[in-house]
Amino acid sequence: MLAFIAEDNSAIAWLHRTTPTRAGMDVEVVENGQDAVEIANRMKFDVMLFDFDMPKLDGLGAIRTIRRTGVNQRTPAILCTGKV
Repeated sequence: MLAFIAEDNSAIAWLHRTTPTRAGMDVEVVENGQDAVEIANRMKFDVMLFDFDMPKLDGLGAIRTIRRTGVNQRTPAILCTGKV
């Protein structure tokens, strides 16, 4: 199984990575929404997690773009934020 994480904060990306890794999943991590779209259009993932506020393209914009094109149109996507 393959998980995908798009998160620009390395500490939070590490935290998000621990659960799927412990569950035996391989994990791909990118730091911005633009890279997320490029990778998600080339690789099939089982689950995707996006930070809402990222450089170049926010998480919601990345999910919307991925839903229109590529191999992950129906892959579960989780959008999260650390902002209060």
